[in-house]
Amino acid sequence: MTGSAGQKRMPRDYFERTPFPLPPLAEQSRIVTRVEELMRLCDALEAKGQLEATQHAQLVSTLLATLTDSETPAQLPEDLTKNWHRIATHFDLLLDRPEAVDALEQTILQLAVRGLLVPQDPQDEPARELLKKIRAEKDKLIAEGKIKRDKPLPPIAEDEQPFALPMGWEWVHVSDTVDMLNGYAFKSEWFKQTGVRLLRNLNVSHGYVDWSQPAAIDANTAAEYQQFGLRAGDIVLSLDRPIISTGLKYAVIRESDLPCLLLQRVARLAPEAKLVSSDFLLLWLQSDLFVGTIDPGRSNGVPHISTKQVAALAFALPPLAEQSRIVTRVAQLRRLCADLRQRLSASQSTQAHLAEALVQQVS
Repeated sequence: MTGSAGQKRMPRDYFERTPFPLPPLAEQSRIVTRVEELMRLCDALEAKGQLEATQHAQLVSTLLATLTDSETPAQLPEDLTKNWHRIATHFDLLLDRPEAVDALEQTILQLAVRGLLVPQDPQDEPARELLKKIRAEKDKLIAEGKIKRDKPLPPIAEDEQPFALPMGWEWVHVSDTVDMLNGYAFKSEWFKQTGVRLLRNLNVSHGYVDWSQPAAIDANTAAEYQQFGLRAGDIVLSLDRPIISTGLKYAVIRESDLPCLLLQRVARLAPEAKLVSSDFLLLWLQSDLFVGTIDPGRSNGVPHISTKQVAALAFALPPLAEQSRIVTRVAQLRRLCADLRQRLSASQSTQAHLAEALVQQVS
C-alpha cells in the first residue's frame, strides 16, 4: 500500500506481477460450493453457540438467585441448603466457563453480606450493643470538647432495607461505621516528579494503588496538609467513574504506598475498628449491594458519586465475631473459585492445542 494515511492505494503493478494460482474451471466450481457449505456451517455453529451461551447464563443466574432469595432465620435456612445442593448436583454443567465462576463469586459475596454464608452464634455480642458503646464514647468526647457533635442521619426506613436481618445484626448508615474524608484540590502547578505522592483518581485500581502515573508535591508543602495523609489499611474509593468494565475502583493503602496525600475526587473510608472490620467492609463494597445501589450521576459529563451519597447508604452490620467468620469463609470459597478458573483455563488451553494439532494433521 502507498499514499498518505488518509488515502491509501494499491499500486497497479501488484496485480500485474503477483502470481495467482489458477485451478481448472470445474474445480473452481467445486471449491466455491464447498466453501459456501462450510461458511453456512460456521454461521450455524456460531448462532448455536450464542444461543447456548444465553441459555446457560440465564440458567446460572436463575439458580444462583435462588440462593440470595432464601430466608434468613437464626441458623442457615433449610431452603438455602437445598438450593446449594441443586447447584452442586449440576456443578460441572453450570460452572464450565469463566463468566459462570464470576457469577458464583458475586453470589458468594451477596450471601456473605446478607448473613447467609455462616450460621449465627447466640453468644456473639449483638451489633446493637457495639453501637451503644460507640455512642457512649462519642458523647463523652463531645462533653469534654474533644470532638464536635455529629449530625446523625434518620433511621433506615423499612422500604430502604433490602432484606431481613439475621439475629444480632443492625441496620446503620455507612457513616455510622466509617470515618469518611474527601481529598484536597491540590493545584496542578504544584505537581512535581518527586516528593510526597498524591493519590489521584487514576491511581486507584482494583484493590491496590497503581503508581505508574505518579504526581507529587514537595515535602514542605505536603507538611501543611497532613490532615489529608493516608495510613496503611485505609480504603480509598474513586468518586469519578467508580465503576468501569473491570469492576469497582477501590484500593487498600499499603505501607509501600506511604507517604501519600489524598487528592480530590477520591474518598477515604477508615472503618471504626470496634464496629466493623476492614475486610468485611471490603466484601460489602465489592458486592452488588453496594455496586448495584450507587447511581453515578453526571458531573461535567463524568459518572460521579459523592461521599455524602455513600455515607447515607444502608449497611447491614453483623456482630464483630461473625464478621470474622464470614471473612474467613469467603476467603476459602474465593480460593476454590480461583482454582476452578485455573482448571477451566488449562482445559481451554488443552482444547486449543488439540485443535491446532488437528489442523496441522489435516493440512
